[in-house]
Amino acid sequence: MDPLLDQLCADGVLTEAMVEWARAYQSESGVTVDTALLELDLIDEEGLLCGLESCFQMTVASPRDLMRADPEIGKVFPQGFSQSFGLCPLKLSDGELVALVGCPLSEESKEELRNLFNLELKQIIAPSHYLALSKGKVYDHPVDPRTRELESKLARRRGAADIQYALASVLTASTLTSAFIDVLDFAAGFLEYACLLISRRGMLRAVTASGGELHSGEPFALPEMSCSFGAAVLYGGYFVGPLRETEADLRFYRDLGRRVPRWSLVAPVPTAGQTRISLYADNGPRGIAARWAAELTLLASRLGHKDNHHKSIDEESAESFEQAFSNLVSQPLAEPKPEPEPEKEPEPEEGRPGTDADTAAIERLRQAAAAAGVTLDALVDDLLQDREERLAQKDTAALVGEFKELFEKLATDIPTQMARGMETAFRDLAPRIASAPPPAAGYKTPRSAANVGPVRKDAGPREVPSYRSRRRKTKRVKL
Repeated sequence: MDPLLDQLCADGVLTEAMVEWARAYQSESGVTVDTALLELDLIDEEGLLCGLESCFQMTVASPRDLMRADPEIGKVFPQGFSQSFGLCPLKLSDGELVALVGCPLSEESKEELRNLFNLELKQIIAPSHYLALSKGKVYDHPVDPRTRELESKLARRRGAADIQYALASVLTASTLTSAFIDVLDFAAGFLEYACLLISRRGMLRAVTASGGELHSGEPFALPEMSCSFGAAVLYGGYFVGPLRETEADLRFYRDLGRRVPRWSLVAPVPTAGQTRISLYADNGPRGIAARWAAELTLLASRLGHKDNHHKSIDEESAESFEQAFSNLVSQPLAEPKPEPEPEKEPEPEEGRPGTDADTAAIERLRQAAAAAGVTLDALVDDLLQDREERLAQKDTAALVGEFKELFEKLATDIPTQMARGMETAFRDLAPRIASAPPPAAGYKTPRSAANVGPVRKDAGPREVPSYRSRRRKTKRVKL
């Protein structure tokens, strides 16, 4: 078996069924296994880079390395050299050649580079399509359309919103309906279709987002228990994985107006009223990466926090899920911007900037800075940095607790292997979310390609607990 697939299976990112699917696709299309995983969306780009780093214990490439490819170095190392050693040269400095490789070079090849060319090699492990794109740029030859199509898809996703901005946007949205749009827009960044399945009075509606508006489809029958995810929709559970394509599945997708996909995901939105809401997503003929499933599950959970947050602030004016449901008739959600009011001079009062209390506080800071032998600016920066670090540690601990509770619920409803992959994704998400700055104008702040890369973790072997024991420990009543 491929060592990369072994590593991804050990991390729980891939299941045996996913590996078989990727193998069959690879055989039919003639692509490499990592390209097959990306084209099928069985793994996201960041997850693949993490897998390569863990598998080979080497520095792993990032999209930034694609921009470092320079045609000038192709004049020093001709294309025959690159093909002979299975690498793409990036940089030559003081006898050290920095190059992208698809797999580690053998000791014989490295010794040959030393003896024949007097070169020391710094290898950067890279996915196959990174190598193809870099070679095309270095040697100025066309890249096959399939590789360019894959890179175009990945480039769009790199520029999409990141999960921390989506979470911040959901919690700071002025209404639940605008929070719904934020979640659906985020899902549309990497999946083919997403909607909110809203169950009320024995009927189901699919609510989608388009052009800053929510669109509520015609009501249709609830899915039957024989539907692959029928129990998840009916009772507020989870589902992620391939469909059985039962007769009930066919009826559900006929009512939804979609072809039956290969995989689908259902994550419940916690509600207190009579309306039951689930976040539904599918990716057409492709799969759903474990990291995406984890991010959407977390967003669905935060929508429930959003409802509780509104109610705790103002019971009378807060928008509940019941009220939001009655407003889902394709209405524009853009709110008119109020005209800016003329600035007024602040009235002096105790505790306000410019008052005696504020002046006294600044003087105390000056004295503390003088005693420490630093400037006032440096002292304030140190204080703010310490405060941010304490808050980040506190937020990370709270997120880990939230993930643990959420994951224990997931573990009773989804296959053990997929649960392990989502656990890995949750573990990687916690520090990123806790340290993210709140967005100034919505979560749609793009992230640059340079920010895409592996989340480093301990590479040593770790013991992954079995979740069958958690299933046995769930509180069930025998009738």
